[in-house]
Amino acid sequence: MKENMKEEENILRQILISHTENMSYDELSDLLKYIESKDNSDRRNYTRYDCDLPVSIKIIENSSIDHNKNITGLIKNISLGGMFIETNNEFFIGNHLDLSFKIPDNEYPIEAKGKVVRNNFSGIGVKFDISDIHTDFTGSIYCYINQGLDIRDGDDYI
Repeated sequence: MKENMKEEENILRQILISHTENMSYDELSDLLKYIESKDNSDRRNYTRYDCDLPVSIKIIENSSIDHNKNITGLIKNISLGGMFIETNNEFFIGNHLDLSFKIPDNEYPIEAKGKVVRNNFSGIGVKFDISDIHTDFTGSIYCYINQGLDIRDGDDYI
């Protein structure tokens, strides 16, 4: 029975590969976004807000990445639960990070801890460490996202 399922799985993989061989870059990108949107392991609990904020990143666990390297990225969307960072640097799902970013009109940078929960060709999805979230942190982000940013629910604009 298991052998039968493995054979069917291989057939399905071959069919999927044959369907994607002639797809354009845009079609492949759309397909990847669709597949990632169906991932039930990381449901978002907060609405995301589009932005363009520089962020400094430091990996805080053992990794093949040089910990002293100045890693930067651009926050493309943010919520009270996490952010998506556009970056060319290599990260792995599960990496624990120290993040530092400055919100406009806020004198001090926001310092946060997070974990990489998604990794794709354009960047990383980071979930904030719930034990690191405090009133000043959430208050600063809440005030920023309520200053007229584009509001999204999933990939749809409200």
